[in-house]
Amino acid sequence: MAWFKTPEELAVEKLAAEIKALEQAVDNMIDDEMQSRGYRDADSIGKYIGYDNQYRAECEMLGAWAASCYAKCYELLAIGEMMTAEELLEQMPKL
Repeated sequence: MAWFKTPEELAVEKLAAEIKALEQAVDNMIDDEMQSRGYRDADSIGKYIGYDNQYRAECEMLGAWAASCYAKCYELLAIGEMMTAEELLEQMPKL
């Protein structure tokens, strides 16, 4: 095994890091919205979905919104045009 990476390998690693950073920006945006509503993070709303309780409707709405944000994120990333986190977040569905 070579001790160096080819330019192609470096390019793939750079692209993977950029995509991970964009995914993290979407995660952070979603978690910020959840926290603004009193939940710990996006994962915490799951405990209120699927049975009758006072938080169910809000949590189901937030879960659907988060899912649509991830769908839009991956749709935009699949196009193959890199963008900044700010540009990506501007295109996310609004609540």
